[in-house]
Amino acid sequence: MKSLKIKGISFDDGIISLYNERVVLFPPQIIGLLSSIYGEGAEPLLVFLGKKLGRTMIEKWDDEVKPKDLEQITELFTDIFSATGWGQLIARDVSNDQIVFQLLNNVSASLDIPSKFIDYFITGYIQGFSEYVYYKARVEETLCMNDDDSLDFCQWVVQKVEQEQ
Repeated sequence: MKSLKIKGISFDDGIISLYNERVVLFPPQIIGLLSSIYGEGAEPLLVFLGKKLGRTMIEKWDDEVKPKDLEQITELFTDIFSATGWGQLIARDVSNDQIVFQLLNNVSASLDIPSKFIDYFITGYIQGFSEYVYYKARVEETLCMNDDDSLDFCQWVVQKVEQEQ
């Protein structure tokens, strides 16, 4: 664990801190456990939990790192996300009204039975970030390796929702 050298993260005496806020790592099988308990009812719960985590993480890192623009904060988000082990998140398109994310090496593929429920959590994670940068946003998973064997990635499209005046 000593090799964990990401800015803002420290490890001491079994405690992982992100800018002085304690964080924990957990195996993705926990999401599978929730889905086996709640069935399809787990989807809104997982989206909600992911949204809270995504929002909390980007708020904390934005406050500490102070990126200058949307592109920098998006790069920061993809770096944070990729460092947490869910897979390699790449922003393919970043503009003032849309971001397209692709996820390579989705942790779901490493499970005995790939789970769409992990994607619900990831959708929420991206939603939390998106609502932070756009205030109001719609997130949709448009492509997924769990649904199409010819793909080696999942893709989410984030659309900024314009505020009514």
